[in-house]
Amino acid sequence: MAIHGREAFIANLDQTFKAVDLCVENHLFNPTLILVLSIMDAFSWIEFPNINNPKDRFEKWVDKWVLPHEHVVCNAVDLYAYRSAMLHRFGTQSRLVENKQASAISFCRGGAPFKVLEKFRSIYMEDFGEDIGIVKFESLVEAVKKGVTNFLEHADSDTDLQVQMEAYFDSEQANHFPSDQG
Repeated sequence: MAIHGREAFIANLDQTFKAVDLCVENHLFNPTLILVLSIMDAFSWIEFPNINNPKDRFEKWVDKWVLPHEHVVCNAVDLYAYRSAMLHRFGTQSRLVENKQASAISFCRGGAPFKVLEKFRSIYMEDFGEDIGIVKFESLVEAVKKGVTNFLEHADSDTDLQVQMEAYFDSEQANHFPSDQG
């Protein structure tokens, strides 16, 4: 039996966040980032389908729903550059970073104190004269989850966005099937 619309969307979103949690629990850094960056990319398209430039769309959504976060010290263009590097090169350098239009990002994870990364940023800036984004890995995951939750709550109270979401559900979620594991 096929499920459609909002129900399919929520089921797929729940499964994706379960996958994120499994990746985090199993210390799978790159797969977690690929999922989290893809979520940001998808939600930017969902909210701003009329913005044709994917970079502009991504940055607008991230600025609105993900940033600022105390342990995510970078900007939306830095995250977009990292997203491009991970999704298109399976690496950390994108053309935006190479062309000095975005800063590279350095991550810390687990119990590593954020202060260590802040010190690394200072040394990097002193040695190379360039800024570097610094992100506590788990904080980015948390910020994206919170951003998605806040977006969905906002969508429930915004009539125009509700209409847009229903159109999205009808067009993009038409042929999903329920999981046999719920």
